[in-house]
Amino acid sequence: MVALADVFRRFAEDYLSTHGASVLPSHRRAIADILACRTHALGGHLWRCNHCSTEVYSYHSCKNRSCPRCHKDQTERWIAARNAELLACPYFHVTVTVPAELRETLRANQRDGYAALMKATAEAIIELARDRRHVGGTVVRLGEPGVRLNPLDLPANQRRPDMLTRRGLFLHTLVAVMLGADTTGGQPLAPAEKAALDRAIIAAYTQAGITSDPATWSRPAPLLRDLASTLDSDADPAAATLAARLSPWTTGNFSDLFAGPTTTRPAGHLVVWSLRQLPDELRGVGTLLALDAIWRDVDTPPTRAGWRAPSTAGRGSSWGCCSRHPSAGF
Repeated sequence: MVALADVFRRFAEDYLSTHGASVLPSHRRAIADILACRTHALGGHLWRCNHCSTEVYSYHSCKNRSCPRCHKDQTERWIAARNAELLACPYFHVTVTVPAELRETLRANQRDGYAALMKATAEAIIELARDRRHVGGTVVRLGEPGVRLNPLDLPANQRRPDMLTRRGLFLHTLVAVMLGADTTGGQPLAPAEKAALDRAIIAAYTQAGITSDPATWSRPAPLLRDLASTLDSDADPAAATLAARLSPWTTGNFSDLFAGPTTTRPAGHLVVWSLRQLPDELRGVGTLLALDAIWRDVDTPPTRAGWRAPSTAGRGSSWGCCSRHPSAGF
């Protein structure tokens, strides 16, 4: 097998003479280290057997992070760990290139250039996924004008006997996140408020004609403002307090996302959740809604084809949600 050091010995000098001005110092150091690795240039140790006096000279390693000899075992462990993360669904490989006119500039400005390339690539893939002519995917752009997501929607592809109860439990978590009960300094829901919320969830679905009978689950779901109205009509003072606390999300500055029925259904063999347009104050709630939809999809029994639609969510945004207590519990 040809070693990387052998390739460098044959071609590195010509490559550096042609492109040396744009080669980063760290890359030059890597080439030099790999060429010297386990050679007389780095010295070594002489080992002698105590029984037969046989001597073996062992050259020192360069320990450069780019050296395949020094980090072969570490690399194989990393690959095995990444393979363990793969989902049981089809994958495809995307190759991105840049015009020849930009290659020298990119090579000379690799840190900023590659960051810009990755950003443009992500935007292009998201835009491609949105075009059904190409991949038939769906992009849910939370935070864009006119995009609505009703958290009281019932999953259209599930018929679990306890589905209505599951939705009610999720709404308890969602309201806790909305009201800041999961953050330091936030006021948790009082027991009376939790009881009032539970009554209001059941009543809101009942008023929409949705009951434990699966035949009613295809009816239009109530909206968040309907839940608040139900709380408002409850004679319990705790219900009125909770309705007032929810008002920013039903009639105030945070209400746009929930101001109507869902506009984009997360359906198809590729679903991309984009939270880029969401204000920071809404990202915890937006991420929780995305994760809820993804979990419901993963929790759905496979189709006859044997696999279900994969969904993606921003990793950084997910951590922002999961670092909060009720969200992490969900």
